[in-house]
Amino acid sequence: MTSPLPDRVLPDRPDPTAGVIGIPQGSAAEVRRQVVVRGQVQGVGFRPFVYGLARRLRLSGWVLNSAAGVELEAQGSPLTVAEFLECLVRDAPPLARVDR
Repeated sequence: MTSPLPDRVLPDRPDPTAGVIGIPQGSAAEVRRQVVVRGQVQGVGFRPFVYGLARRLRLSGWVLNSAAGVELEAQGSPLTVAEFLECLVRDAPPLARVDR
């Protein structure tokens, strides 16, 4: 299931059909983090969880499944991105297991 595309997509987004997270912000005070989440993260609702969490925190970026796990990029204020990364592990879906 793909997510609707926003008005603007980050230029270095690896897959134009991947789900886009949130609303692009583009502020100079923002950070961008690329993460590969490994463990039991496919087939357990992890990608929709990532999408919903990023929307709630108003982050921009993308998320997709790959052979390596769930790959994502998140962009926003440093504090919000840090909170997002903590929540990925702490609040993961019940059937998910995040190894790293």
